[in-house]
Amino acid sequence: NSAALGTHEHVDANVITLLRQHDLNGLQVAHIDGSWEDIIPEPEMLIVNVGMFMQVLSNDIFRGSLHRVRANRDERASRNSSAIFIHPPPSYILEPLPEISAGDKAHYLPFSPK
Repeated sequence: NSAALGTHEHVDANVITLLRQHDLNGLQVAHIDGSWEDIIPEPEMLIVNVGMFMQVLSNDIFRGSLHRVRANRDERASRNSSAIFIHPPPSYILEPLPEISAGDKAHYLPFSPK
């Protein structure tokens, strides 16, 4: 039900996202079979989401993390999260790293994240 979502399913357009959830959960990640799993916050837990750019750089060794956030239905409590998004510089040309894809055909053409 999309009305129950805070954000629709997506893969972040970056290299890595570091996320700290506080108290209330809402983050869900997709399994390869299409099912969704709640990520229950724990004290001191840091979530690392692989972004689409890491998928390109690693030539699909690391796959982007498909995730979504459910809307908070409890009006008495607020949900807060802290996130750091790691991006390459706008002038960087993204393509599979030769050190990783050596001997394997590149799955992506070079492009700029601008």
